[in-house]
Amino acid sequence: MSLLNPSQPALGMGITQTIIRARNGDTQTAVPGMAMQFDFKRTAVGDNSSIQPTTFAENDPNSVFVVVKRATSSVRGIYGIWLDTVPAGGFGRLLLRGVVKARAFATGGTGAVAGVEFGESLTCATTYAGLRSPGGAGAVCVAIALEETTDLAVDVNNFEEITVLFNGVEHFNETSGTGG
Repeated sequence: MSLLNPSQPALGMGITQTIIRARNGDTQTAVPGMAMQFDFKRTAVGDNSSIQPTTFAENDPNSVFVVVKRATSSVRGIYGIWLDTVPAGGFGRLLLRGVVKARAFATGGTGAVAGVEFGESLTCATTYAGLRSPGGAGAVCVAIALEETTDLAVDVNNFEEITVLFNGVEHFNETSGTGG
């Protein structure tokens, strides 16, 4: 997370956004709020060989440094959130760090409440292009919820877009696996 260092003291933190141009390596159109990850293993989603990264070269549209796929794990990696609607194989803006609206759900918040609560740590949901809580022990925390969902946001079919503080590069730490 980059913090601004203004010449005059500011109120609170000045959080900068890191936005890049990336290629959608999925077989489906991506929409704003979807979580993606860089395809360093070169395993394009759905065996999409036409968009599968083939090199490690910079400025190559088929490089692992350009191609992203749906976030399918909650382990160490580099993640982003789409800011644009991007067709399969197309290019669009991907946020790596900053405050953003993202798809989120929770299978159970702190206590017995379902849905994401304010301040919860979020990880990438397996087999789903979104964020979830709890993430399970050892899952990386890529976002902190700045809003809460309703108690109806309980699975991949019932998510809500909420504002999060996102850091898909360095991450925040590991999720507790207990929902809070």
